[in-house]
Amino acid sequence: MWLLFVLLVLACYRLLLPACGLAGMFESVGACPAAATSGREAAVEGARLEAQLRAAELQVAQAQRTCTAALDPQVEQRLPADAPRGAVEVSLLWEGHADLDLIVDCPGGGHLSQVSVGLEGCGGRLLRDVNKASGPLLDHPIEHAAWEAPPPGVYEIKVELFGYNDTPVGAEVPFTLRVRRGVETKTIEGRVKGERAIVSAAKLDF
Repeated sequence: MWLLFVLLVLACYRLLLPACGLAGMFESVGACPAAATSGREAAVEGARLEAQLRAAELQVAQAQRTCTAALDPQVEQRLPADAPRGAVEVSLLWEGHADLDLIVDCPGGGHLSQVSVGLEGCGGRLLRDVNKASGPLLDHPIEHAAWEAPPPGVYEIKVELFGYNDTPVGAEVPFTLRVRRGVETKTIEGRVKGERAIVSAAKLDF
C-alpha cells in the first residue's frame, strides 16, 4: 500500500510540475552554479590581467632607473670643473660635431640661452657654448644649466640645432636630456633636424 502511495505522489509530481511553471524555475536554479562559475573565471582573469599590468609598469620604471643611472656618469665625465651646479640641473647630451643649444623658457616670460647676458637668466646659469663653428669640436658634447633656487612655475626645455658643422646637412640629430632635482632624476630622449630648427623637449614644473 505504501509503495502504491509513493508511486502516486511521484506521478502527480511529474504531471503538476510543468503545469505550474515550476520546472522552469528549478531549471533556472540549476543554472546558477554555472553562472557563478563564469563570474569566478572572469574575476580570476581580471586579477591576472591586473597583475600583468603592474608587472609591466614595474619593468618600465626599472628601465627608466637603469637608463638614468647609466647616464649620470656620462654627465659627470663631460662636465668641466667650472660647470655651474645647483639644486636643479638640466643637461643636454648628444654625439658628434653638430652644434646643439639648450634653451629654457622660464615662468614669467624670461629665458636662459647662449644669448643671455653673462649666460644667466631667470635665476639660473648656463655652461658656455660648445661645438661652435669656430671650434673646438667635441665628439661627446654637453650643454648644461643649473639653478640653486629656481622660481616656481613651468619651465619649457627646448633644443636648437644651430649648425651641422661637419655632420651631414639635413641629418637628424638624436639627443638626451637629464633633469636632476635633488636626488630625483629624469631622462628625456629627443631628436632635432634642420639648421636653426628648435624642438620643445619637455615642460617641467619646478
